[in-house]
Amino acid sequence: MIQIKMALKRVIPTAMVGVALFLFSCKPAVQLKRPVAKKAPAAEQIYANAEALFSQGKIDEALSLYLEYVKLMPGGKRAADCLRRVGDIYLERDKLDEALEAYGRIRKDFPGYEHLAEVGYGIISVLYKTGALDDAIAEGEQWIAMYPDSGLKPDVALMLGRCYYSKLEEDKALHWLIMAEGGFETVDRERASAVSSEITRYINEADKTALEKMIVISKGTNCYPQVAYRLASIYYQMDELEKAEETVTELLQAPVEEKWLAQARGLYAKIFLALNVEPNKVGCLLPLSGPFGIYGQEVLNGVETAMGIFGDTHSHMEVVIKDTAGNPIKAAEGIEALVRQQHVVAAMGPLLSRCAEQAAIRAESLGLPLVTLCRKKDIVEKGHMIFRLSLIHI
Repeated sequence: MIQIKMALKRVIPTAMVGVALFLFSCKPAVQLKRPVAKKAPAAEQIYANAEALFSQGKIDEALSLYLEYVKLMPGGKRAADCLRRVGDIYLERDKLDEALEAYGRIRKDFPGYEHLAEVGYGIISVLYKTGALDDAIAEGEQWIAMYPDSGLKPDVALMLGRCYYSKLEEDKALHWLIMAEGGFETVDRERASAVSSEITRYINEADKTALEKMIVISKGTNCYPQVAYRLASIYYQMDELEKAEETVTELLQAPVEEKWLAQARGLYAKIFLALNVEPNKVGCLLPLSGPFGIYGQEVLNGVETAMGIFGDTHSHMEVVIKDTAGNPIKAAEGIEALVRQQHVVAAMGPLLSRCAEQAAIRAESLGLPLVTLCRKKDIVEKGHMIFRLSLIHI
């Protein structure tokens, strides 16, 4: 009996230990909290986010994501699109080296890219902005040959026109500007109008040599009348009357707007009169009758003496006298008669300011050099053909 008790005393602690171990093993283990690892966004999501930011005008943020995509996936299917955006943004901000690098990577690494026309336009824009005109022209003319049906063709043509104008090759500049104007005409009338204004400015700034080249390019286009009229006017001013007549005659025979025909007719009349000028004949308008006749006669005496009409020093010059009678209307009519009937090479007078003003207006319109003898200082503002020599004050 004692032995059984002693055995039980030994068994119970052992059993208790076993139960405790069993219970402990069944208790749930304490779990330690660990931070959940965030997955990096996929490359496609980066591109989508960049495009969303770009469309919202958040350019800086978009630029960072475009660059991130290119760094992560340099050969990815959206890499060329990202590089094009990068190039466009840098170009807009005049970071031209960075823009050229981005466009260049597309051309090098993605030769089959579907938007190479846009990339090429970007490269041309960078070259033009940096002043690399020859490179811009080479790129532009090659671009035109490669993408003749692109919607950017007018833009490239405009760039080429400006490049050539900067190089003072006005005829080539006009060729490309005409192409640009025609391209914009059907898609953007406002831009077409702006190019038309640019063409007009170029024509008005051109000298004779440039216009002689431009007229060949312009024939059959809307700007031909501008070129032809300006060139004929310059010939007339430089006394190259035969060339002036030939140029304006061709203009009159061309199918152009009536406004140009009217201007051409007026210029032709001046040229015709100039061609029939008698170089030894001058006109003189003075008030030989009326209340100022005495003054007019005194001036006439001086003119005759100066011209050597009397005496042995005759200058072989013929002076045609017209009496204004102090009347402005008669003064203007006198100018008309001197030009159309007498074909004088130049005229002097009138003496009175009120007559000189009307005479100056008519002389300028007829292209007659007129030396007025009045005291009205601003009379010379009536035109380039009007001069002033005030001998007396009336």
